[in-house]
Amino acid sequence: MSSAALQNHLKNSGYKIQAIDPDNAGKYDSSIPLILPNDHEYDLKTKSIIKKAGVQRTSLYLVPEALELLSSVTSPLAVLSICGPMRTGKSYILSRLLGEVDAFDLGHTFDPKTFGIWMGTKILVGKDKNGKEQAVLLLDTEGIDAPGANVSQDAGILVLTILISSILIYNSQNVPYKKDLEKLDCFVRLAEGFEVKRNHEMEVGEISQYFPHFIWLLRDVSLITSDDGEGGEMDPTDYIKKKVLSRGRGFKTDKSDEVGRAIITFFPDIECKTLPTPHSDEKIMQNIAQHTNDLNPKFQKGVQDFMAHLIAKVQTNGAKHGYQKGSVITGTLLCGLLKEYLIAVNDPNAIPCLDNAWKNTVDLLRTKTMDELIKKYKTAMTEKIQAASVRGGRTYPLEEDAGGQQRGATLMGLHDQILKAITKELLDKVAHFGAGDIKDLKKNSEELVKIFQKKIIEVRKKKGFTMDAHGNRKEYEGMEVCGGELLEFIRKNRSLSKEYCTKLYQELFAPIQAKIEHEIETYTFKQLEADFRKLNEEYLRRAIGPEKWNVLSEMDKKMVEAQKSNFKKVKG
Repeated sequence: MSSAALQNHLKNSGYKIQAIDPDNAGKYDSSIPLILPNDHEYDLKTKSIIKKAGVQRTSLYLVPEALELLSSVTSPLAVLSICGPMRTGKSYILSRLLGEVDAFDLGHTFDPKTFGIWMGTKILVGKDKNGKEQAVLLLDTEGIDAPGANVSQDAGILVLTILISSILIYNSQNVPYKKDLEKLDCFVRLAEGFEVKRNHEMEVGEISQYFPHFIWLLRDVSLITSDDGEGGEMDPTDYIKKKVLSRGRGFKTDKSDEVGRAIITFFPDIECKTLPTPHSDEKIMQNIAQHTNDLNPKFQKGVQDFMAHLIAKVQTNGAKHGYQKGSVITGTLLCGLLKEYLIAVNDPNAIPCLDNAWKNTVDLLRTKTMDELIKKYKTAMTEKIQAASVRGGRTYPLEEDAGGQQRGATLMGLHDQILKAITKELLDKVAHFGAGDIKDLKKNSEELVKIFQKKIIEVRKKKGFTMDAHGNRKEYEGMEVCGGELLEFIRKNRSLSKEYCTKLYQELFAPIQAKIEHEIETYTFKQLEADFRKLNEEYLRRAIGPEKWNVLSEMDKKMVEAQKSNFKKVKG
């Protein structure tokens, strides 16, 4: 399928090819290593793999640049991976899905080009059969028989690939026979390679629901004939299931039987597809990417049909689900799961546990998201408070809530507005993590809101008082903020309110003090009472913030005490 034909087919299927990070597309090659063995390193600047001198391969590690790119995929992910022996054309098949011929580096020599697990820096974006948004990530894996890797390391790569894939393509050359399964011992090791729940014996049905759909792609195969003596053509899927994977007729089971049983047991759906030989010329075969237009038309047609089949399969199956059925995987979740799985794969005394990995990943991402949104809340509060309180180059306190003498925005009003928006963002980002259905989603949402909002605001019961314009004290019982990020904003605002109201009272009392000190012979007690009444009225008209009542009460007492000797001199 040509690039134009693929684009057209994708468009008709509701998909399009899109860079994961369109703003920095030039920063990356068409593919990037996601996981590498410890004896190799990736240089993003030169976009090349470097072999570490004198380092023996003992473990795998996640490439930070790839994790950063993958975590930016926010849509539910379907993961299409390919594995199999080296130099069988795995990378070419995935490249064609991205509308290219060499999106994944192709090996033309004995040395393999793919170490570890590589991912495309482009994804297919569209909707599944139910109309739900979906992104398709492509992964290319190291050859099962790659130099430098032992059977255990092959199994580690396979376990990682299987645990994160929606569809797994096993790519091999020629028609396989039952005895060929002996080379696939790594599939047998899958039974020992992970567990669903810690210290919990797995059942067959329990295992297969976490495995991807399995497609065996036979390369250089035009047709498969039956061995029933008639030589008729046989359906590839029937051949694989009945002639290769089924148990042999012998009384004793051998390695081939074990491999076949493992594949049939683990994978929920198995099918087989074939592709004829691309070309008979060895020189062209050494680099088919450079000779796409010269390739066998039947091969071209086969590739076209296989691409269409994969797209239809992805669209039908939908996104990869998490440990809890109904939950889906996003780029961020996939990064978290890979970290958990890789720790176990690298530890010879541990194995990946789906239950623990899922729970740890969800908890970690929830915590990380909450921390990010708390910072966002604090920034938004600071900006909103500043915008509402700065006038004419001077900073004024805000009313704490609408119960005060409200002038414009209130502190709690801003808090409620920002918290509502931030809480919605939190739920949009992580409430669906671990949610298998509407009931789970509701439970998750309630739990998240409770935990998150407690980080922002903690309250307790409190008795307080207010005073009216006539100085009458009114007690009330309510709630007060005693903790959380909001408390610091409240403290700052109260401090500013106290400072502002104290200066205001002193300013309003100054004329009374001047009369007491300089007009004592003519200043009467009746005039003093009237002036104090005016002071209180003007103070309450101009005072701002939650400390206005406390300041008024305190300053009245303080001034009366300070001026007691002078008040005695006032006539009447």
